Amino acid sequence: MLDYAANAVVYWSIEKIRTQFEANSNAEQLLIDLIGNEEADLEKFWQQAIVKFVDYLAYHE
Repeated sequence: MLDYAANAVVYWSIEKIRTQFEANSNAEQLLIDLIGNEEADLEKFWQQAIVKFVDYLAYHE
């Protein structure tokens, strides 16, 4: 199962991951719960996810 999750970044773009996640009706609340802060900047979360995504791909080429 972890192998599948680790390989997700190889086959899915961050935009696809975000779109699929946001298709969930309570996606915003799920992110707030994950971050643990009601005042969390969710756009900043996704920007950081993009940076980590790109870094991961660069490191694992």
